[in-house]
Amino acid sequence: MKIRKFLSLLSILILSALLAGCFGGGMDRGKAMKALLKLPIFSPKKDDVYVEDVSNMGKSTIITAKIRIALSGIYKDKKFTPEEIRIGNGDWVPISFFKNTLLDYRYLKTRENMLKLSTGIINYALKNGKYPDVTNITDLLDMLHPKYIDEIVEMDGWNNFLSYKILKNKNGFRLISPGKDKKLFTKDDIIYENGEFK
Repeated sequence: MKIRKFLSLLSILILSALLAGCFGGGMDRGKAMKALLKLPIFSPKKDDVYVEDVSNMGKSTIITAKIRIALSGIYKDKKFTPEEIRIGNGDWVPISFFKNTLLDYRYLKTRENMLKLSTGIINYALKNGKYPDVTNITDLLDMLHPKYIDEIVEMDGWNNFLSYKILKNKNGFRLISPGKDKKLFTKDDIIYENGEFK
């Protein structure tokens, strides 16, 4: 049986440097509410949104808000399986869209972080004639930051620590992300070795 389930005020976090830039200066709850009501993906009414907190950190702003959502799905054998979601007055969107978008983001973030880290490793090797001889990501970053890399990049898109290893012949290195299952040396690992993803 297909049913629609309305969830009142589901808590979500919205992270956006753009919001602070759009309104100038420090953002307050009133400005945060206006910003949320203008986001095209939500299309909420004022009654559908409650801003709990606004934190301004330099150019970035974190808005903690509650936004009314609705879920549509199948209820069978005393189990509800959501298939679509509607945020505010927006269109119904397949749950799979959100899952796939989040998964794509996590893969892209992982690859981006691995490339940034590899740039620092290569810069170090060019200057010192060898790759950093360490066995964990913390020690690696201690050697690289800030001289060879300007950003501390130690996690993948799933908030797992990346793994670093010099290859046996010492002519290259390997970076590994545990991936979605959060376990190293499984089929969903993301591996970057000698300038390419494997």
